[in-house]
Amino acid sequence: MAIQGPESEERGGYGMIDINSAEKEALMQVPGIDARRAQLIIDYRNQHGPFINVEDIHNIPGFGKHLLSAKARSMLTATWKAA
Repeated sequence: MAIQGPESEERGGYGMIDINSAEKEALMQVPGIDARRAQLIIDYRNQHGPFINVEDIHNIPGFGKHLLSAKARSMLTATWKAA
């Protein structure tokens, strides 16, 4: 179940969905991200580490530049802590 509150870690604290911490169900709330694509995001970040920015989602095979609308991209954030 996706966390809905504005202070949740999955939503980056601002009502946005953080692609570096969101669970599958939260990612699926974004238009253009179905269960398969949500799992691809999770698998990619587990194998390659955190996304530096939302545009890095295009590094995932099958995530072309036109997959996500501007509205969908505006729902996403990528927070991470530099080592």
